[in-house]
Amino acid sequence: MVIELKREPPYSANILDQGRLPELLSTYRSEPFDLISFTKRARELGFTSSRDLVRESVKEENLLGTGKNARAFKIPGIQTYAVRIPTRLSRLSPNGDIQEYPDPLPNINIGQPVARVASGYLVKFVPGISSTSLAYGLQAAPTSQSTHSSWYNALNEVRADALRDLCKIVNIANQAGLKLDIHNPGNVLLDQARGVLTPIDLRPVSSNGADPREFRNTGLEVAEMLLQVPDIDPYLDNPVNRDLLIPLINRVLDSAKEAGLRVGDGSARQALKICNTLGVINQ
Repeated sequence: MVIELKREPPYSANILDQGRLPELLSTYRSEPFDLISFTKRARELGFTSSRDLVRESVKEENLLGTGKNARAFKIPGIQTYAVRIPTRLSRLSPNGDIQEYPDPLPNINIGQPVARVASGYLVKFVPGISSTSLAYGLQAAPTSQSTHSSWYNALNEVRADALRDLCKIVNIANQAGLKLDIHNPGNVLLDQARGVLTPIDLRPVSSNGADPREFRNTGLEVAEMLLQVPDIDPYLDNPVNRDLLIPLINRVLDSAKEAGLRVGDGSARQALKICNTLGVINQ
């Protein structure tokens, strides 16, 4: 497959307005956050307030993962939410109540914040692993080669429509004012048991009067997020690795086009470099 970057498909019509959201609810279904119910559950677990439950969950034994800017902790006794705090902090302040946070997609779970807690957030819990957590979960000391192979093999084994669903939910999030941050590794989680890919840590964007379509993610940006593992150049020198990546990239870009995303431009530099190296894209 050869893609001309200059021949962009038109932007898709608004998925949210076309009633196509229900087809994704089985994959990303989530109940809206209810602070009253959450507080009731906290008291059932023996805490005087929901704030105390969240604050006491920030412990090393509850650590789910560490990213570039934040750490996430599970909440014992509650499976649907987690706590996210900046990496510079070791605990949450005991002061301040939980305040509900605007959720533009209350029936969808993409790990978005639903409440503010001191300097952290209560977020929807997304099961799965990222490229970085997979690397650190290897039995042997992680190397770039083992990290790449393990992650790319895992992506190649997901169900056929998982990449399409990922691109569609990114498109829906974009139309709701959220954008996938492609510069932080680990912002896509793979649930191997269900075969689901979920974008997380999407950020609100403002067009400031410009065409809001220009602030949407592209197919190449989704590819960059999926392929983003350090030290890619030595990996690409191996013909076997090239054979592994070419069909994967083609699947991502085909899924993006089907979901209504533009192919993209040079903003996704690593993905574009990989595609050019492999001969997938002809500029």
